[in-house]
Amino acid sequence: MTAHVSGRGARRLLSYAIARRSGQVVRFLERAPGALHPLKSVRSGGHGHVRFTVAEATGRRRTIVAEVLQDGLPRQTLTVARFTAANARVGRVSRLRLHRAGTRVTVTWRRAPQATHYEASLSDDAGGRIALAPRPGSRRLVVPGIARQARVHITVVGVSDRGQRGPRATATLPGTSTRAAAG
Repeated sequence: MTAHVSGRGARRLLSYAIARRSGQVVRFLERAPGALHPLKSVRSGGHGHVRFTVAEATGRRRTIVAEVLQDGLPRQTLTVARFTAANARVGRVSRLRLHRAGTRVTVTWRRAPQATHYEASLSDDAGGRIALAPRPGSRRLVVPGIARQARVHITVVGVSDRGQRGPRATATLPGTSTRAAAG
């Protein structure tokens, strides 16, 4: 069995060649300090590749391990490649949108690369400020009790499992103006 890791930064490519053997399964895993990241399982053998983003770890040194199973039983574990890489950075959330319905403001956004959860803060022009923690995995918030005429400003940040924070994304929703009738 041979394997090689290529690429730079957090995006990598694992290429492999495995001798064909009936009843064999090879599981490739990335190991790093504080991380174990499954990459791919290959039945019986062959050659191929898998693209992956490095796992978030506490160190830069990484190994690719092949766990070989024969007829469902562990046969051997091999270190097939070594490389160093920094953690992937958490990206910025995209398509941050605000929508007002009465006194409720709904906030939605698209996923940030490498983020597992999000933090948000909302402020209005009346001086109110709220820190919000959406449910893990959620990309939607509904904030009640916002005055219709208030201008609303939102900031959302993606956060990784280990607490790495991505860049801030911001959006503003203008308030509705109420003009007095001239008389």
